[in-house]
Amino acid sequence: MKEHFLEISIDICLCLEYCHNKNVLHKDLKLSNIIIDDNKIKLINFALYKSNVSNHSAPEQIIGSSKYNIKSEIYCLGLVLYQLFTGKFPYNTKNQSEIINKIMNEEIISMKLNNNDIPDVLERIIFKALKRNPNDRYNSIQEIYLALNDIKNFYTRS
Repeated sequence: MKEHFLEISIDICLCLEYCHNKNVLHKDLKLSNIIIDDNKIKLINFALYKSNVSNHSAPEQIIGSSKYNIKSEIYCLGLVLYQLFTGKFPYNTKNQSEIINKIMNEEIISMKLNNNDIPDVLERIIFKALKRNPNDRYNSIQEIYLALNDIKNFYTRS
């Protein structure tokens, strides 16, 4: 595992938590909307609303069962973290309709297939954020932040 990716992940969580504490959702969270400038994480291209379905949409957005909310953003953060640690998108296709079908019907492939250094605990954290049912995901970005910070503290002590 690359520890600097863990630091970046924690910083992304802090940025999102700050936004959520101000009642602002990003609504277009993906790697291309996160930049590192002067060793600081910056979120860019906030969306005013999330109207279109994309390969970065949460399952509940795809089926239209709820408005974009914190649980949707947590799913998108899970996608970002999966890509950050593996270098790959969790669904192995470029076709938009196939991706949507995979999001709705298939389990995500293990991160270890793309990066064998991923600790089991990190994969569990990310996979919980990527649960198909929003009720099975974390309730806040702070919960993810705390879980990632626990991993960082473990590796710092080791």
